[in-house]
Amino acid sequence: MFNPDFSLVIGQGGLIGRSVRNELRKSFHVFDYSQGINWDSQESAKVNIEAVIQDFFRVVGDGRWIIFWCAGKGTFNSSATQMSNELDLFSKFLNKVAGQESRSGRIVFISSAGGIYGSNWNGLINGLTPVAPNSDYGKSKFEQEESLKAFSAQTHIKSVVCRLSTVYGSGQDMHKSQGLITHLCLSSMLRRPANIFVSLATSRNYLFNQDAGRLILEAGLQPDGCFESQEFSVHRIVAPQSHSIAEIIKTVELVYKRKILTANRIDYRSNNYAPRFDISCSLDFPITRNGYTSLLVGVGEVKQDLMMQLQQGRLQHLL
Repeated sequence: MFNPDFSLVIGQGGLIGRSVRNELRKSFHVFDYSQGINWDSQESAKVNIEAVIQDFFRVVGDGRWIIFWCAGKGTFNSSATQMSNELDLFSKFLNKVAGQESRSGRIVFISSAGGIYGSNWNGLINGLTPVAPNSDYGKSKFEQEESLKAFSAQTHIKSVVCRLSTVYGSGQDMHKSQGLITHLCLSSMLRRPANIFVSLATSRNYLFNQDAGRLILEAGLQPDGCFESQEFSVHRIVAPQSHSIAEIIKTVELVYKRKILTANRIDYRSNNYAPRFDISCSLDFPITRNGYTSLLVGVGEVKQDLMMQLQQGRLQHLL
């Protein structure tokens, strides 16, 4: 196992980044950058990222390091311009790392399985499935993967791509577009109808954020031998099975102990959603043997978090 002396999480305030950071803190030194990164301004973000990388490597010195890139506000509905900005920020980050003297480290990039493989696949997605992004979001994620691959070939710094399925969990930014599970929990808590524009039989792979954090760490710290004489490695980080929207609705109803009002109006947006998205995890990580967080437990965690945010007055914009 790779054993870094220092670690850094870019995007540590997000759902995935925070989970990775929490896992890292259990065993490793995590570099805390006090100034933060202003993601609301493209130019400010560039300056902030360069400053954070410079400060990080000043601390690293001759030590071993690992950086997790968990940043990005993009979604499947993001425009080409928005995703181009994200690619630009990631490129600036890679250029800054490439300009450092140290080569004793790794970079882990959080990508999207749904974005990379597209929405038109039927059957199980595995290591033989070709990429087929059919959205600006997915195309940008693939471009970022390719830029990281070129970076590793040039610098000989090992890199790991983690293609995640749909991640849900506690601590989501409620000012961003929410995933289905959070949307349904909010609808039940506020007693409002949940608008669903695809068939209730539509299924996706839902991964609890704490499980995602552990799996990402396992992938990033894999032994050198797992790279098969390459500097670049790709992994599919997913839950053991998919769930239909109907199954998720039933689970939320069990947790909240009441029926959810749903407005199921299938419209043109359903054309971009395949009926199923089944995908296999790429490695036999310890968590796959010891068990994942069940959907029932995960939805319960989301409920508790939303209740806490409501009591703290952090959901006023949704009321």
